[in-house]
Parts: sequence; C-alpha cells; structure tokens
Amino acid sequence: MLTLEKRIQKLEELSIIIEKWRKLNEAKKNLTGFKLGNDGLSSTITLEDAAGREFKTSHNLVVSTVLDTLQQVLDEKIIEVETQIDFAG
Repeated sequence: MLTLEKRIQKLEELSIIIEKWRKLNEAKKNLTGFKLGNDGLSSTITLEDAAGREFKTSHNLVVSTVLDTLQQVLDEKIIEVETQIDFAG
C-alpha cells in the first residue's frame, strides 16, 4: 500500500498528465476547426526562427501536408498521454 505522501505525489503527477491531455485535445479541436474552415486556396503557412527570419508559403500541397502532419502528431501524442493516465496504484 502506498503512503499518503506517495498517493498525493501520484495524484499531482496524474494532474499534470491530464492537463497535457487537455491541451493536446484543445489543439486538435482548433486544428480540426481550421481544417474545416480552410478552403485550400487562401491559407498561408508562416514559420519564424529565433532571429526573426520568416518562411511563408501558400502552396496548397505544402499547407495540406503541414496540416496533415500536425494532425498525425497530435493524434500520436494524445494516444501516448492516454497510456500514462493510470488510476490504479
């Protein structure tokens, strides 16, 4: 049996994991909304580095590839975090 201190620590760790899960799901929801509202013609991807240099593109294939990749990564991370949520022990 776990001591009270260990149970509290486990609860705090679980809280952090659940918050991560919530943030990932919120990001997925926002991305889904963006993809649904995206007409494929007027979207632009902008990347900026620490020096302030920018890369922009409106190329449909690049935009759709980036969106699909983001969706895939979010789905994988959500599954990864879900496996860490354990109420036993």
